[in-house]
Amino acid sequence: MQEESAKAETNISRTPGQPFAARMFTIADLVKDLRHMGVPEGGTIMLHASMRAIGAVDGGAASVVRALEAVVTPSGTILMVLGARDDWAWINARPEEERFVLLGGAEPFDSVTLFHYAEYLADLPNKRRVRRHRRVAGPGEPQVRVVECLDDSEGITDYPGEDYFADILTDFMKDHRGNCGLVGNAQSELLRAAELVEFASNWMSHNLNRGTSIPRLGDPG
Repeated sequence: MQEESAKAETNISRTPGQPFAARMFTIADLVKDLRHMGVPEGGTIMLHASMRAIGAVDGGAASVVRALEAVVTPSGTILMVLGARDDWAWINARPEEERFVLLGGAEPFDSVTLFHYAEYLADLPNKRRVRRHRRVAGPGEPQVRVVECLDDSEGITDYPGEDYFADILTDFMKDHRGNCGLVGNAQSELLRAAELVEFASNWMSHNLNRGTSIPRLGDPG
């Protein structure tokens, strides 16, 4: 998509990377924010986004995608999660004016799912594994399939803290390894995937409990 097609006219100026609650964000606002953060033209971007955190956007989620397309350009690639469990999805069935209040008790998303790949690379014995049963479409009728993988719900080993993913990200950012800024009103980070995976796998290898975890088999959900 050409940048020109993603621009929107506005009579109110806004500095990139600064919050603005006075009106809805436009595609042009988001394009400026993404570029200000350093999102590269022609890059490969793996995205996690929260419309609630970004704020009101003229055109909704489709405009966020258009802004990303304008910055990355057709020479780049955008990857997004197609679906995930959301315990707060029911709120979107309520009147829009009630949603912000209802979301007051929701936990903010502060994790990086790329760390699940790092879990496979980490040098740790006895990583906890699970077997999950899923009903999928098959020839003629649905069939049950069993997937065995590392435990991506409770962690691959016992850990004294709440969430080692959050601790890894905190330690990574302490060294100023990522770019931070606002996209709309959302506090955002731009992280280099290869560097992040290497850091995370080394962190796990040195900081997670070694040799005492036991496999957890079954289907947690």
